[in-house]
Amino acid sequence: MNVCELPAQAREEVRFLDRTWLKVVDHDAELTANYGDWRTPSPDWDYLDSPSIVATEPWDPSSFAWQG
Repeated sequence: MNVCELPAQAREEVRFLDRTWLKVVDHDAELTANYGDWRTPSPDWDYLDSPSIVATEPWDPSSFAWQG
């Protein structure tokens, strides 16, 4: 399991599908934190190498209560 950290950002409301959602104000900062240089295509990019990953821990499915 990857533990990720992203810079705190202000949120703003946006209406979509007759609902109100919150989105980050600075899209560039969010994309850069997640992907690094997101403007340059990188076919070999792997989500396991995201710059936002600060730790990797074993997955423990017992800590989640799945509801369906």
